Amino acid sequence: MKEFELSFKNKYVKTWFIWMIPLIILTLILFIFLPLSYHWIPALLLTIGANIFYAWVKLDKRKNRGIKMNKYNRNIIFIVFTVIMSLLIFTYWFKLNFGYGQLFLIIAGGL
Repeated sequence: MKEFELSFKNKYVKTWFIWMIPLIILTLILFIFLPLSYHWIPALLLTIGANIFYAWVKLDKRKNRGIKMNKYNRNIIFIVFTVIMSLLIFTYWFKLNFGYGQLFLIIAGGL
């Protein structure tokens, strides 16, 4: 296993601080000022931000190794994105009663 350098010389650490710290601060501010019924918005915002960062790291490592993404992996990413968006639409626009735990378990099952 390769060593992980936890310093600002590592581009993943720099990108995490640039990407995630403002999202964490924004999430805390939104949790403070939004009413309780809208607390799903900052949680969703932070979840999407963390997933985008993780996906970028995976794709960047793959690009650096010279591995092209095959058709199967592109299809899996598209299917997971479609499942996440359809669950959000069903939950919040069609008012179906999914609990957050059920919602995240369904999303995790797609991954």
